[in-house]
Amino acid sequence: MISKLYVLTEDGEFKKVEGIKIDYDPSDSSNQNTNKNNIKKYVDVEELSILIKRSKPSIYSLVHKRKIPHIKRGKRLYFEWSKIEKWLKDGEVPTHDDLSQRADDYLKNNRI
Repeated sequence: MISKLYVLTEDGEFKKVEGIKIDYDPSDSSNQNTNKNNIKKYVDVEELSILIKRSKPSIYSLVHKRKIPHIKRGKRLYFEWSKIEKWLKDGEVPTHDDLSQRADDYLKNNRI
């Protein structure tokens, strides 16, 4: 992802800043709350709503119904990103080809 940075000059104009290099070392211990995709291990409700593109009230509703994995510390809610990814993947709908393959496998292994 390429980010653009602009600086407001004394003249009141925006000037594009170029040539900034950001070094990122994944083995750096200061990045302990991020995983290999540079997404935090734990996110709050606001960050989760942005990441999964759901409203905050819908996330609170899922938490209330215990349909989404979460951690509660005091009044704060946290979500472990790896569990959220698994939760999203578990909702995956199989294609017709997947269902057909599963049916063929079942019939092959379970003769009537």
